[in-house]
Amino acid sequence: VIGDLRPAQLAWAAAEFAASPSADQRVIVMHHNPVRGDISGRHGLKHHREVLRAFAEMGVSLVLCGHDHQEALHDVEHPTRTLTVAVAGTITTRTRGGRPAAINVVEFGG
Repeated sequence: VIGDLRPAQLAWAAAEFAASPSADQRVIVMHHNPVRGDISGRHGLKHHREVLRAFAEMGVSLVLCGHDHQEALHDVEHPTRTLTVAVAGTITTRTRGGRPAAINVVEFGG
């Protein structure tokens, strides 16, 4: 199953970020992975390039997602910024590649 973000959803997120202080951390939390899974070889999101570009233009620095049942960390380069995409593993037995169940912990300093 491939997910999608509609233009209206991206516009809503952009408006929310525009209304927040510019110094705040900008994090998107979503289910489907916008980057290709290392083991599955699949993107979990339609229009992933356009969505990642929109996130960069919004000033997003971190995307938290799952869907691929494999933990991963990706840096996605954009002309204005680098987005970090943190893909959560799973706490079920439905992992990929025989990997153990895993969770992500995110800490912001400063």
